[in-house]
Amino acid sequence: MFTQDNMKETLVLFDFDGTLARGDSMLAFARFYCGNARFLLGLFYLLPMLLAYKAGWIPNWRAKEYFLTYFFGNEPLPRFQQGCERFAKEKLPGMLRPKGLGCLKKHLASGSPAVVVSSSAEDWLSPWCRQQHIPLIGSRLETRDGQITGKLDGPNCYGDEKARRIRELFNLDDFSEIIAYGDSKGDFAMFGLATRHYYKPFRK
Repeated sequence: MFTQDNMKETLVLFDFDGTLARGDSMLAFARFYCGNARFLLGLFYLLPMLLAYKAGWIPNWRAKEYFLTYFFGNEPLPRFQQGCERFAKEKLPGMLRPKGLGCLKKHLASGSPAVVVSSSAEDWLSPWCRQQHIPLIGSRLETRDGQITGKLDGPNCYGDEKARRIRELFNLDDFSEIIAYGDSKGDFAMFGLATRHYYKPFRK
């Protein structure tokens, strides 16, 4: 838990997929890691599940686990981590929205603590966040016997879970202002913590 001694008066919360970055980093990482052919074949195989998710018949976390299990289940952890590092270095920078990155850097330059809060896995976002010297709150992937299982380790960092994880990391009473940036209904609970929020702010 961060304490008042190392806090500034403004906390800034950034969603990642669709907000700081164009598109979905989970899809982009799967394509980067598996290659185009296996990725497209996987989407075809998972199409019934994806349609069921779009129709609201299965929850976000369940769809995510189907996807993760298909593409990454039983992957050796060292190889997976190497892929995450390569993705963060080679692919992810090109996904960033210039206005979003500029806004993030402006807040950091002002001394305001900023944090990325994403439903995507911490594994492929954390190398970039470390480079920016900002904390990351994201979904966590289960590992067993040195392999990725394809399951989530704990709740999906989406909706109410985003708000819970933010409260877990920060004492919100230490801030006179909380600014949140997001682009989907998965960010609405995070918006509920904010004194100011911006929906799809960097798309123009």
